[in-house]
Amino acid sequence: MKRFYLSLLMIVGVMITALWIHYSIGSNTQALISSLDNLYEIASYADEDTLAEETQLLANQWRKSKKFLKCVTSNTHIEAAQRCIDLLLIYTSEANRSAYRQACFDAKDSIATIKDNEIIKKENIF
Repeated sequence: MKRFYLSLLMIVGVMITALWIHYSIGSNTQALISSLDNLYEIASYADEDTLAEETQLLANQWRKSKKFLKCVTSNTHIEAAQRCIDLLLIYTSEANRSAYRQACFDAKDSIATIKDNEIIKKENIF
């Protein structure tokens, strides 16, 4: 009987861990996507300093989220998003607004791909 309860406890533990990872991936990626939406909007009217500050805030937010995401998702997706974030920093210093907006869109797409691939849903299980 002890084995049964121990097995049951292990299954419950695994399920709780999976749900926590699911929630954490969703909240991390959604926060990044919201920040990128904001950057995309302010890129059309903000001055250079404001855009640089907001981009740096996004880069810091990405660094924090990346530590967790690297543990639970494919490095291919992380590297693609990292390249886009790096391009945002480059385009901020070059003052190339159209390229900056395109990099925002690409970064948002990369992060949305992470969310779509790792979130618990029927297509990802079967």
